[in-house]
Amino acid sequence: MKNRDDIRDQFSPLLDGELSPEERAAVEAALSDDAELLRELDSFKRVDDLFRALPAENAPDGFEDAVRERTHPRMVAAAAAAPPHRAKPRRYWTAGLAAAAVLVVAAGTVLFNVSRHAAPSQLAANYDMAVKETAKPSPSFRDAPAAASAPAMPEEERLEALGYTSAAAPATAAPATAAPDPVAAQQAMPADAAAGVRQREAEEKAEDVDRIASLRQELDAANNGVSDTREEQPRRAMKLESAPAPAPPPAKDMPAELDSDNGIVADEMIAAGTEVQLAPPAATSEETAVAAPAPAPASPPLEGSLENRSETTGRKAMVAPSAPSGKMAKVGKDDSGKRQIGARAFTFRDGVWFEDGYNAEPTNAIDRNSASAKTLLEQDKQLSGVFGLAGPVVFKANRQWYKLAAAQTD
Repeated sequence: MKNRDDIRDQFSPLLDGELSPEERAAVEAALSDDAELLRELDSFKRVDDLFRALPAENAPDGFEDAVRERTHPRMVAAAAAAPPHRAKPRRYWTAGLAAAAVLVVAAGTVLFNVSRHAAPSQLAANYDMAVKETAKPSPSFRDAPAAASAPAMPEEERLEALGYTSAAAPATAAPATAAPDPVAAQQAMPADAAAGVRQREAEEKAEDVDRIASLRQELDAANNGVSDTREEQPRRAMKLESAPAPAPPPAKDMPAELDSDNGIVADEMIAAGTEVQLAPPAATSEETAVAAPAPAPASPPLEGSLENRSETTGRKAMVAPSAPSGKMAKVGKDDSGKRQIGARAFTFRDGVWFEDGYNAEPTNAIDRNSASAKTLLEQDKQLSGVFGLAGPVVFKANRQWYKLAAAQTD
């Protein structure tokens, strides 16, 4: 049997004993796997039993002849009557069709314009409504606590309770068959109802989750399409502002390695009068294409000792690259484990950089060299500073939180 409708069509032949052994075995196998069909067969069998229990009455003598005598003259008169004269229809339908076509085109144009402008707000409203409906508790589980705890009967006992077994077909010659055991039927129905309720609830939850996911994708697509034209000009400005200055020429006696990510404490270098400079991070291919300002001259050597400096500066001085005359995205970190990258603020906790605003939401893990990472960089050029952090980074892009893996070191 392919579906439930095919099985329902076999209910009447099954109760009348007209099925072959193979067909009967297939129907019983389907009933043993589907409790809902079993209940339908039970109700169908009760109706059949009630119909068989009705008394048989015969029509009175001459009933058929009387009906024929009354209906035959009318049928002859109706056949002999002349067909009514049909006047030629006037050709008003052409003008009506033309007017209807004009109205359909006008209405379609208006509805298309209205739906296109109202699509983002409508999608957002549908998404919020779907979320609220999913969050509501289902009343069906509260209404059937006793049904879930009722003991379930084996399928063989249910088939026997209906009045037939797999070995022999139910008797059809008797005017009335034995009714099923009401106690067994009452014990079996609550368990079946609870199973059906759980299955329907699971299907409804799955449909709600799918509908929310599809609405969310449509909403994101609509918002991205509306904001593309608005974000194009600010992104160009960000490219110009975030273009780094060219690296100054290396100075003599400069250390081989400088930690540009965490800053440098230069007490000994300042005390020794050594010239200390730090090259900015390398520009990406797209940032290199933008015209960058002229490089700033190399900073003069630091002179004097620490005793000649004011007490407000402290003994620790952070060495930073010289900035060009134009605007540039500020990236800095203080001693408290915080980092400012453009408009984003990050805090270093437990070995991970967390963007401010993160509150233990689920994150999507991405690799620095993956296609997803390249797509995010193409959409937002300011993320190049975020990807410049060496450790793991949790940041937000396109209304989603991502966790960037730590940079691999040689």
